[in-house]
Amino acid sequence: MNRKFFLLFVLAANATINHSYTHASLCGKTDRIQSESQYETPFRFREITRTILREMEENEIPGLSIAIVNRDSTLWIDAFGRLRRETADSVDIHTTFSLQSISKTVTATAVLFAVQEGLVDLDIPIHVYLPDFTVNSRFEKHPEKRMTLRHLLSHRAGFTHEAPIGNNYQVAFGSFEDHIRSISKTWLKAPVGARYSYSNLGIDLAGYILEKRSGIPFARYVESRIFEPLGMKDSSFDWSVISKQKNRAIGRADRSDEVPLEYAMIPSGACYTSVQDMAKFVRFHMNRGRCEERILLNEKYLDEMYTPPLADQRVGYGLGIAILENNGQPGYYHSGGGFGFLTVAKWIPHLDIGVVVLTNYSGHGNVHIKIADELINRYGKRTSPVSGETVSTSTVSNRTVIHLSEEEYARYMGIYITPEANRVFKVLIQDTLFGAQGEGFFIPFHFFSKQGDFYVSGFGPELDGEYRFIVDDQTGRPAYVLNRTGGVIFYFNEKADEGPGPGKPEWRRWAGRYTRKMVGKVIDTHEIALKSGFLYFDGFRMREYIPGLFYLSNGEVVDFRGASPTYRNILLFRAE
Repeated sequence: MNRKFFLLFVLAANATINHSYTHASLCGKTDRIQSESQYETPFRFREITRTILREMEENEIPGLSIAIVNRDSTLWIDAFGRLRRETADSVDIHTTFSLQSISKTVTATAVLFAVQEGLVDLDIPIHVYLPDFTVNSRFEKHPEKRMTLRHLLSHRAGFTHEAPIGNNYQVAFGSFEDHIRSISKTWLKAPVGARYSYSNLGIDLAGYILEKRSGIPFARYVESRIFEPLGMKDSSFDWSVISKQKNRAIGRADRSDEVPLEYAMIPSGACYTSVQDMAKFVRFHMNRGRCEERILLNEKYLDEMYTPPLADQRVGYGLGIAILENNGQPGYYHSGGGFGFLTVAKWIPHLDIGVVVLTNYSGHGNVHIKIADELINRYGKRTSPVSGETVSTSTVSNRTVIHLSEEEYARYMGIYITPEANRVFKVLIQDTLFGAQGEGFFIPFHFFSKQGDFYVSGFGPELDGEYRFIVDDQTGRPAYVLNRTGGVIFYFNEKADEGPGPGKPEWRRWAGRYTRKMVGKVIDTHEIALKSGFLYFDGFRMREYIPGLFYLSNGEVVDFRGASPTYRNILLFRAE
């Protein structure tokens, strides 16, 4: 079988060069001190420089800045191109770029400073800090009384990605407070703590809690605990500061510079910073909370940040940071994208290397990540595992296979759909084997517990591993399948032999084609179809929870009760 197909099935120029070196910083040093003038690239980085210039020209990237660091120093820092496509103003190492979602890592780090100070606790319900906050849920009453900062920072609070006010699609907002208040109108897509679901809402709430507990604006709290101690003079979450920055890269999306500067998603995506400042931030993390000889953040709090929430997880998402494996050892990264920017920061401690790549164009795909990975592969310090240390291996080989009864297997049978809704398949018994059947292939599931745990083997390292069926306690139906890192692989859509639905007459008026818009432009088209008495949204079965409000099989909500329908809190418009 085609492994790439299976992976997709299951898982979801003209550049002006400005070479710059900086003075020794508060947290580390550079290889040499040089004023911000044209400077010849160090020999060992000339080849990667040519690669960067080629990628910038081929992908029409106006500006890019880059830094490579180890624990002790900035090995190389450079800047290429222009602040915006239509200007001759060059990018330099002090040019500020929007970090987008790397802001989440900065915010999570600030929360850990607040934990260290005793302002907040990771495991106290957030209603203690925000007594007026509520949120809607079909799973439980008063979910806010179970929701903690740990849930918020690890994307396990059950939130969808967007808030009703001040989201990526409707950026106009009255205030950050309006944005936060609107979260109470949203509906959770999963029970609190049940699974990972990437969301801006949790991070924004965490930032709001910092503001309330500290008594100072969120931007000022981050500045005082992180930016000032680390000497990050170019960095800010404050729109009044950012809007006045003259040396600021302008984001470009879809060959246009017409993207908004200000929006309400401040803790989750509003940080502007320079590559020089991000080099300091990454070194701070690589040095386990130390700045030169000073301990700013006790490393036990970073251990909290770097630990995935599930007991048996090695990779996944911790607190505001993604955890990966490199030769059996942990690495950390976050990327960001939107409003004309694509960015990445990644560090691999056992290789003693960290990389930052910032760009001001959101249409180049993964050029920034490809460059970061190439630098890590080339310049990371090669080390062998220390004595007694084992490199990661598959966990499926030491599992004892058990066989369930046909009735137990039947609990999980049905039609499943991938997160992107582009692959549909059946889970069933075929020739005495239980597994997934698609076009031209059958994938056996090997159970090792009666709680729905199984493993897949023989399909390669990307897919081999442990999985679990998650059952909805309220309906008794399967809800979705998780891999061992806690990420959703596919959703239960319906029973294969399910009869016709209620087909309510009022549902007919909601069927049709809809669009989503971003900055006034159509970016997605969706179809709501009435088939066999059920409504479907892009292939996902819709189940009416209360009149006019539907839960999709992927947990998202479509709401027809307002003046305009919404999907994931995003306005839908009838297609013309």
